[in-house]
Amino acid sequence: MRLHRLAHLGAGDADRVDFVIAVAANKRHRAAVQRALEEKNGGRMPGRLVLTDFDMIVDPEFDWASVFELPL
Repeated sequence: MRLHRLAHLGAGDADRVDFVIAVAANKRHRAAVQRALEEKNGGRMPGRLVLTDFDMIVDPEFDWASVFELPL
């Protein structure tokens, strides 16, 4: 999985990004990416990153409202 940077944003423009949804190929890859990010960030996930996997996003019961923090 690669997180592509937003080329049109310059230095200091991170506030213009609400969040990034990253989709891993499967649960195993998602877990590996999550572990690596947590190790790199002192046990925390980056605040603006929503880490999912393919099975999650194609599941009709996946709760997109919780991802976008929208009221139900």
